[in-house]
Amino acid sequence: MIAAVGEEFFFRGVLQTFIKNQAGNAHFAVIFTAVIFSAFHAQFYGFLPRFVLGIVLGYAFLFTGNLWISILIHFTNNALAVVFSYKPFTQLLPAQLQSDYTFEAWYINVASALLTLALLLLLRKITLKRVWYNGE
Repeated sequence: MIAAVGEEFFFRGVLQTFIKNQAGNAHFAVIFTAVIFSAFHAQFYGFLPRFVLGIVLGYAFLFTGNLWISILIHFTNNALAVVFSYKPFTQLLPAQLQSDYTFEAWYINVASALLTLALLLLLRKITLKRVWYNGE
């Protein structure tokens, strides 16, 4: 929980907001902050997935204006990673996944990306409705 709160306050609350204000481009701020977020973790093989997570977190904050939403997403991601790393869960996986992290079922990656995109678009739609109805 501490990592999710601390990282979100810094990366989205401070850095993304600062870059957005300085550059005047929210999308650039989200992408640039996601690159820094991923590089901060200093794991070469995890760079791309963490970069995508950074984009999701950045847009969640951008669309809602609520840092707690990105904290909740970040915490959920971290919690699921910990839970699914326990042996009872890893034994449910195919042998190939138990031995290494080179999962070649591309369709699962595509489905995950599409689901993430759909959820971000839904979040944006809900946020735009809230802004429209409340006059914010």
